[in-house]
Amino acid sequence: MKMKKTITLSIAALSALVASAQLPVSTVAGKKQVLIEEFTGQGCTYCPDGHLRSDLITNANPTKAFAINIHEGQFAGAQGGKDFKTVDGVAIGQWTPNLSGGWPKGSINRKPTTNASYPVYSPPNGWTMNRGYWSPVASAVLAENTFINLAGQATLNSTSKALTINMQAYYTAAAPSGSVMKITIALLQDNIIAPQTGASKYPAMQVGSSYRHNHALRDIISGAVTGTAMTGATAAGTSWSQTFNYTVTNTIPASGTQTIPTVLADMKLVAFITTTSAAGNVVAACEVPINITTDINDVEGAELLSNVNVYPNPMAEEGVVIFTLAQSSPVTINVINTIGQTVLSNNLDALNAGEHKYELDATNLTNGIYFVNIKVGENSTTKKISILK
Repeated sequence: MKMKKTITLSIAALSALVASAQLPVSTVAGKKQVLIEEFTGQGCTYCPDGHLRSDLITNANPTKAFAINIHEGQFAGAQGGKDFKTVDGVAIGQWTPNLSGGWPKGSINRKPTTNASYPVYSPPNGWTMNRGYWSPVASAVLAENTFINLAGQATLNSTSKALTINMQAYYTAAAPSGSVMKITIALLQDNIIAPQTGASKYPAMQVGSSYRHNHALRDIISGAVTGTAMTGATAAGTSWSQTFNYTVTNTIPASGTQTIPTVLADMKLVAFITTTSAAGNVVAACEVPINITTDINDVEGAELLSNVNVYPNPMAEEGVVIFTLAQSSPVTINVINTIGQTVLSNNLDALNAGEHKYELDATNLTNGIYFVNIKVGENSTTKKISILK
């Protein structure tokens, strides 16, 4: 696989590229996305199999299906010095209809299980179902039309850890009469290494005697766990926008003996819109790109590496890695598969301070999920990408 020379990219070009990642929101009518809310726990023997089934759905639909792993219930709790439970996760579990029985349980778009459009399963009158039903129900949801599109873009300052999220929605058709439109934004974290019972059921996630936890819910940052009201017109051709502000703490929870450190490069945002009308609960969802920034004018106090992004995502044959250096530094770029193998590596000569563009040749990469790791000195950032040819 060939490695291409890096070239600088102007700030104006970088801004345009970032803006085109998701914003502005599309005005073209389309199909629904899938939101998988998986109720899981470190002490659950069969939960890794749930993680695998969920990943198979999201990997097959990288721009249309999104997962949130909620550690809640009888199998959740502190193990190995880390506790994944959160106040919001517990609240969601208590609020979710018919969440009982064996774990893992999962909700697909918070659809009532009595909906005649979906495969028959039990128990009825709730949202959650056993993992064997997730895939067929997800396929049915992906075939449905939606009346609203959702998109966003976030900026995270690596020094202050201030997170600014700009969200937009567009009604391609009028919302059903009587609909109550709400938005939820979930802060997630990937690559948390911690114990997991039954880890062998998803061997690709095993890391020695521990396990790689992905999509872990860290906080609901948009307000109530039941969703925050979206005010304004809901007629066809109208739009909605709102900015949300949040500060990422060093650990979650912020204090205690079982905290989990937050790694900015591993943080993710998944946003979704719900409605209480007969059209179903989750009607739109998206992953919100996070642009990590820092003040490069203060080199002494700033991180060497910032503004890391990979485009397009998913990619087919070629992609671009964008990053900013606070000072002249050598750079190492590695592409790693889901079992930890480095499938592509390049050590770049010292690059000047400023914005850079690295062209990634993905010709020899097969379809699937990979991690692009950019390392500068002691600074390292990892971005998850999908190869889809």
